[in-house]
Amino acid sequence: MTKKQIELSAEDISAVEKPANRARLVKAPEHFISQELIADINANGLDETRRGFLRKGFMSAAGGAAGFCCW
Repeated sequence: MTKKQIELSAEDISAVEKPANRARLVKAPEHFISQELIADINANGLDETRRGFLRKGFMSAAGGAAGFCCW
């Protein structure tokens, strides 16, 4: 059996050192809310559908935080 030598560059070593499951933040695109939606909310306020969505989101976050604290 013969031994083979492997040459690694600095780039190869840095690729090995970085964990593959690292998260990265991505900036939200500008103007992802249409001007029509903004005008509708400004003119009519939040309707029950939008209020319900916000309420459910808040309750889910609060439930998750409570579950995390008591775990």
